[in-house]
Amino acid sequence: MKDFGFYGIDSQNALIQDIAESWGDRLQNSTVDERVQTLIAIASQLDRDPYSSPSVDEIEERIGELDENDMKGLISMIADSL
Repeated sequence: MKDFGFYGIDSQNALIQDIAESWGDRLQNSTVDERVQTLIAIASQLDRDPYSSPSVDEIEERIGELDENDMKGLISMIADSL
């Protein structure tokens, strides 16, 4: 798996730092379910059908802290890790 920098994600963003602290800088400590639910949370922020999951509530609440490029990079990173 590649790290946040490979995808052009701003590693100084507080949410990205929290994700890296919890899941590692390559998402290596996350489960497939957590990654999929995070994709759903990002899709919800991008005006797609919402889905709620307790394990990604904080990310869903804070996803607006990311700019569009970081969202796209995070989507790519998570998708590559599935």
